[in-house]
Amino acid sequence: MGADLEGEGKRSELSKALARGLPGGVERGIRSGLDPNERDRKGWSLLHLAAMSSREWAVEELLEGGADPGARGPGGVLPEEMADPLSDSGGRIRERLARARERQEVSAAAGPGSGPGAKRGL
Repeated sequence: MGADLEGEGKRSELSKALARGLPGGVERGIRSGLDPNERDRKGWSLLHLAAMSSREWAVEELLEGGADPGARGPGGVLPEEMADPLSDSGGRIRERLARARERQEVSAAAGPGSGPGAKRGL
């Protein structure tokens, strides 16, 4: 299941933490500067892989670390589409990722300087 870094043929520290099921490991990797939007050699993001493996904790850690919920994988597949719709955890993951993607789209449509901390002209 692990993500391989493009061209390196070995797992990154983030993908190792995800594959081993180490809660906190993904968060520590992101805090140390690793890219939460990393992709494996097939083009799947870590968020796709976390959703596919029903790792709710990893989905949360990746989103909190800046992973893109709108990132499309091979064939244009969204991370939320990788979660099992028939399992409880898969359903929660699908909902969480869909909400995060929708917020991202609304924020992007509003443009820069429109977020909660934006300065308002008088």
